[in-house]
Amino acid sequence: MHGYYLAFAVVVTGLPVCGGCGSHFANSFDREVDITVRAGLDRLSEKEKEKLLQESHLILMQMADPALHGVLQLFAQLPNEQIDWLNEKQFLKWRYAELDPVRREVFERVLLMNLRMLREENADGQKEKLLGMLAKCDVGFAVVQIPSSGERVVSCYVLWPDQLFPTWITVANSKAAMSEDANTAHLTKLAALKALTHSNLPPAIAKQPANETGEESSVGNNANGRRARPIASQTILYHLR
Repeated sequence: MHGYYLAFAVVVTGLPVCGGCGSHFANSFDREVDITVRAGLDRLSEKEKEKLLQESHLILMQMADPALHGVLQLFAQLPNEQIDWLNEKQFLKWRYAELDPVRREVFERVLLMNLRMLREENADGQKEKLLGMLAKCDVGFAVVQIPSSGERVVSCYVLWPDQLFPTWITVANSKAAMSEDANTAHLTKLAALKALTHSNLPPAIAKQPANETGEESSVGNNANGRRARPIASQTILYHLR
């Protein structure tokens, strides 16, 4: 059985410049991560969106797709301690079964989108099999360096048990995924993650104990049952070294 992956490529007319955020970035990767984070927080201005549209930047398509937007939101809402870990270790690794229902659905949608994009034969059968296996999977984000260009990307991933290839979707600096060796770079990086320790899981995205009715408590909801505002403790600019 072959693996599943989804790495988006984007054609740009120049460096990805967002209106009002040019000179304070150390490099184009920092700029791309900033665009991704602010897209996940819905903080891109109309002027910035117009600029990104002129560049044929993929982020606008990601924002419009429910599955992709969910990944952007998950990345953008990470607390400071998770960003520190990502900076130091170049990955975040959680047990899928320990995530809350909202975040588990994010990874389910990533999987289903991969199957849809790849137009798998017997897609329904594959869907049921893989969804059933998710409970045993590790998931998270990884910073992957592309050897041919030296550029870095941030990808959301699913590590399957046994010998199955990983599933991933690039969420930041997607243009670097145009490289022919991006696939190999991801397979190498993600294979190495299987042996590494898990990251601490933020309480805000962790599965909660069952309530008195036996149902899992809702996470991220306020007292009225409405979705709470995104975590806002971190600065918008992520410095992923």
